[in-house]
Amino acid sequence: MDVIRFTPDRYADEIFMELFGDSPTCDDRLRLACYPGTPGQVLDRLAGDAVGSVRSAVAANPNTSPATLVLLLSDRKEVVREDAAMNPRVPAAVLTQMADVSDLGMRCAVANNRGAPSAVLSHMSYDMAMEVRFAVASNPQTSRDVLARLATDADSFVRARVALHEATPLRLLASLREDPAVKVRARVEKRRRELIAQVAAGVSGDAGVKARVLASSFMGWPDEFVALLTDLGVIRSVTVCAHSPADPRSRCGSVMVMGTR
Repeated sequence: MDVIRFTPDRYADEIFMELFGDSPTCDDRLRLACYPGTPGQVLDRLAGDAVGSVRSAVAANPNTSPATLVLLLSDRKEVVREDAAMNPRVPAAVLTQMADVSDLGMRCAVANNRGAPSAVLSHMSYDMAMEVRFAVASNPQTSRDVLARLATDADSFVRARVALHEATPLRLLASLREDPAVKVRARVEKRRRELIAQVAAGVSGDAGVKARVLASSFMGWPDEFVALLTDLGVIRSVTVCAHSPADPRSRCGSVMVMGTR
């Protein structure tokens, strides 16, 4: 989009006139509704657009005001309502009220909302619909306690999604490695390889050695954490020097990264 002189004291009509003249096309309005820098007062006007895709873009825009999002939650088009329900700017109190609505799509949208309160995500982790629990397991804001509960979910798709969550504790990931469902074990292996890449990032390899990680990378890590990395096959071995008498905080050693197991 061209550079637009957006200032707080300018009105939506004035901005429309500068951009499009008297007759903005649907594509013009859609571009403006999608643009993350569009001011709230312009998005307020576009929220009443006759074209559903424009309203949907407004519902997903991070600049859309909470008041406008609440209005879009009652839009006649399902996709607009769901896009609004996923916007983190929806007030927490509204999301709490929507956690038990009968509309499955709306519950999934709320469960996917990154601004959803932890209490809402915890409540929705008990939802009867697998799709909602899957959405909770996908939300980056879901707590470790909730992930631990979902790791024992009756549905393997939910458990598999827990295995991919970045906040899933290593102990929980290790237990999922023994899951009876192939898809869950496959997701654990995918996450294991991601951990290998993270540990090996920025490390130079010598001839005959896959990778070498300085012990400073592990300073402050609990021994149990290092042991879990070993159990998962992320690291092959850990060698740690004894504390130096001159500096009781010192710690040194090397870690071999394990690419396969």
